[in-house]
Amino acid sequence: MSHHSYIQEIFTHADLSLTSPDATRNMLIHGEHVKIYAANIGEWTPQLRDLLIAILESPFDSPDLERMIGEAVALADKIRNGIHINGDEPIEPISGEGGAITAYEPAYYMAVTVIFPLANEKIAP
Repeated sequence: MSHHSYIQEIFTHADLSLTSPDATRNMLIHGEHVKIYAANIGEWTPQLRDLLIAILESPFDSPDLERMIGEAVALADKIRNGIHINGDEPIEPISGEGGAITAYEPAYYMAVTVIFPLANEKIAP
C-alpha cells in the first residue's frame, strides 16, 4: 500500500483532472496553478519540519533559539499565504511564490462548470 502525503495528493489529483480526456478549460488552466502551489508547499514543508526539530532539540538558553523561532514563524506564514518574490501583486502561480491559501481559489475554479440548456429544451420556471 502506498502512503502519500496530503500535498502529494493535491498535486496528483490536480494532474489527474487536467490530463483527463474530458478536462474543461477551467481544469486545464487552474489545474496547472494548483500543481505549482502544491509543489511550493511540498518544498517548504520539510524545511519547516527540520527547523522545528532543531528548535525542539535546542537548549532553552541557546543564542540561536529566538532566530530559529522567527524563521519558523516566517516559513509557516509563507506555507500558508505565499510570498511575493518578484515584488509585484498579487501572489502568482509561479515557483516559490504561492502557498496554501492561494491554492484554494484555483482548486475551486477547477470545478466551475457552466451548463447550458439544449437549444430545444425548455427551462422549467
